[in-house]
This record gives sequence, C-alpha cells and structure tokens, in this order.
Amino acid sequence: MKTGDRNIRKRDVLFVAGVMAFSVLFTGCGKSKTDDGTTTAQAETSSGSGVQQEVLSFVGEKLPAISADRDKAIDIYNKAVADKLKSEEMMMNLKDSAMPALQSYINALDAIEAESAEVKTLKDLTRQSVEKQYSAMKMVVTAIEDSNPEYLNQAQNLIDEAYETLDKYNDELKNICSEQGIQLTID
Repeated sequence: MKTGDRNIRKRDVLFVAGVMAFSVLFTGCGKSKTDDGTTTAQAETSSGSGVQQEVLSFVGEKLPAISADRDKAIDIYNKAVADKLKSEEMMMNLKDSAMPALQSYINALDAIEAESAEVKTLKDLTRQSVEKQYSAMKMVVTAIEDSNPEYLNQAQNLIDEAYETLDKYNDELKNICSEQGIQLTID
C-alpha cells in the first residue's frame, strides 16, 4: 500500500497539529494562582455571573479532568506514526487502544452537564471535533483493512473538518470570554 502509506504520513502530521491546537484551547481562561490559592480568573469572577463560573469550570477544570483518555488515544496514534509501524500493527493499535480511549473521552464529555447556552455550544463544538477525529481513525483502519487509499482521503477530509470545528470553538470561546468579561489567556 505504497500510496496509502504516503497519505497516512501526510494525514498524521495534520492530525497531530489539530490535536495540539485543540489541547491549547483547553488550557483555560486566566489561570494563574493568587496568594489565597484561587486562580486569577476565579478571583476576578467569584462574584460574577453563573455563565462566567460555568465557562471557567468547563474550560479550566472539567475538560482537563477528562483529557487523559483523549491524550492516550493521541499518544498511541502518534507513537504508531513515529515508529512507522506496519499497516497491520497500526490498525491493531488504533482498533484496540486508541479508538476505545477516544470513545471513553466522548462518553465522559457527554456526562458533563451544561446549563448555559454558552457552555452547551462549547461542549457541542468539542464533541463535533472529537467525533471527526474518531471517525478519521476508523477510516484509517478501514483503509488498511480494505487496502483502499481512497479511504485515507476521506480520513483527511474528516481531519480538515475537525480543524474547522476547532476554529469555531476557538472563536466561540473568545467571544464568550469577551462577552462575559473573562480574561482569556492561553498558556
């Protein structure tokens, strides 16, 4: 699968970059410690609106708390790419480890309750992006199983869509922080 291997490498780079961009967005809004142990964003908005608190909790606490499964899936994927595993071995790593970990992340994300429209939007955009990444992994497995490089093109399209969704998430987060008076800092 010579052509497919080339396509996998190109897609791998894009997938890794997308995940890195997504992770940066989760670092939170204004998260530096004050003398009393609270974060500056918490201190600035402790008397703020419920939306402010929910946004801070979602972006700064809840998403990072469930990120281990997503990070595990991405690490498995990246290791398979970096080690230039044979297609069969890559397929098994994706099927047996990465995809179940990413599905676990999706399940944990679904369990997070969102009350405000703002956080519901952020949660929805997060889920859409991760679902596209999950679908891309499935498409790579199918490409390997069927020796069909066209599926790799479809996987690439899913990664591109995940990027677009990440951009929407980023824009929405900036807008919400601006509207709610939250200082956005990306560490």
